[in-house]
Amino acid sequence: PWRVVLDREFRTPPTANLFRHAGRVIIAGVQAPPARQAALKDAGAEVWMLPASRDGRVDLKVLLKKLAEAGANEVMVEAGATVAGAFARDGLVDEFILYTAPVVLGSAGRPLLEWPLQSIRDQRRFVITDTRMVGGDIRTVLRPKALGGS
Repeated sequence: PWRVVLDREFRTPPTANLFRHAGRVIIAGVQAPPARQAALKDAGAEVWMLPASRDGRVDLKVLLKKLAEAGANEVMVEAGATVAGAFARDGLVDEFILYTAPVVLGSAGRPLLEWPLQSIRDQRRFVITDTRMVGGDIRTVLRPKALGGS
């Protein structure tokens, strides 16, 4: 698989572990000094300068279009709440695969998705297509339900 890093300002160090493994590495960002771009290219990365979205981050729709043009058929996003939330808010997720561990993080825990919904009416519904145990965790596969669907 290709490794694609979203890095708005190309801060990924050229010594990062992702360069130690064979395979295509793409660093996609919005702005970077030429020296930074050159260092990443020297480390083995392809540097993709992409337009910014309204919030100044990489425009995800443009990124996915460029990946498709490069030959990618599927994209698996492994991300924190900010990036995962951006993909979800933009309607770019076909399927969620969630792993739930039997732990409680409390109020200091990070959310699954950064998706500020204003009221209960803004909720998003999903269809569960698979649930199974994986070791001591629960793996759940969800598909977003169409808005207005039952």
